[in-house]
Amino acid sequence: MTKIYSLPEEVQSSPELQTALKVAEAFVQTNYVRFFQLLRNRASYLQACLMHRVCCHRGPRSANGFYAC
Repeated sequence: MTKIYSLPEEVQSSPELQTALKVAEAFVQTNYVRFFQLLRNRASYLQACLMHRVCCHRGPRSANGFYAC
């Protein structure tokens, strides 16, 4: 998360990054209803494909809630 603060302001406030952060937050909180609602209603097709790949096709979860590579 701290890496995001090092990005330029226009990137930090971009709709794409804001959507990605909201989707990641819902996933980490195991709020899967919100996770899939955000993917369906706010994410682009590319974002949805990437999140599906990261969240659904990985091995055991790591300590931060995401699936490990």
